[in-house]
Amino acid sequence: MASILIADSTEHYDGRDLEARPLGGTESSVIRMARELARRGHHVTVHTNCEGPIEHEGVHWRPLSGARPDTCDLYLAVQHPRLLSFVRKPKRRAIWVAWQPNHLKHYKQIWREWRYRPIPVLISLHQVRLYSPFLPRRDPHIVIPPRLPESVRGHPALPAAPPRRAIFASNPRRKLRELVEIWLDRIRPRVPDAVLEVYGLYGIKPGEDAWNVWRGSLLPENVSPAAQRSVRVHPAGSREQLIDAFRSSRVMLYLGHKV
Repeated sequence: MASILIADSTEHYDGRDLEARPLGGTESSVIRMARELARRGHHVTVHTNCEGPIEHEGVHWRPLSGARPDTCDLYLAVQHPRLLSFVRKPKRRAIWVAWQPNHLKHYKQIWREWRYRPIPVLISLHQVRLYSPFLPRRDPHIVIPPRLPESVRGHPALPAAPPRRAIFASNPRRKLRELVEIWLDRIRPRVPDAVLEVYGLYGIKPGEDAWNVWRGSLLPENVSPAAQRSVRVHPAGSREQLIDAFRSSRVMLYLGHKV
């Protein structure tokens, strides 16, 4: 049995949140990975921006603001090079590159890569192609793609095509405004009865209208009421609600963005 420590500074969460509320891809992947490692008999501790120490599904959760551990068999920093120093003297140090690897070569970060020489764990061959030659190399690269659980992939085909509904279910800061502009300028005139369903509210209080709050920032300005009705903004749903929303949509729309 190995002692494995994981550190992630992305959001405020612990292992209980996977079933309790919507999470981003990084957070849900960390929880699933930690549970699987614990299920295999390892002693797993995850440090996040959580409230306090708990144990859930065999995984120990600790706040990043607490005491720094001295050592472990394997230390895995999630995404950010600044986390590489969190454990002082691990027997082995790795960095899980869950996003694009471009930030690793940033002039404020690259020195950490060379000082700690972590083993990069990538999630796609695309990341391998983008991995900078100025970073410490590993040949061959370790590539572990994210797993799709049965709750996502284990569904039969629908008997008929859904209504003319498109879905956007990501962080609205990831070019939602540009997507809505394309929707209103190019798609809606050709398919007047189509609807764009937007899931994942950001900075919206209960009862607030996203068009009133986001107009001019995350949503475009000067949009008629009729056009606004073709873009329906929903609260961030549960995992089951999002799966149902995806299956009742014809297409997922998502613009590329620079990480």
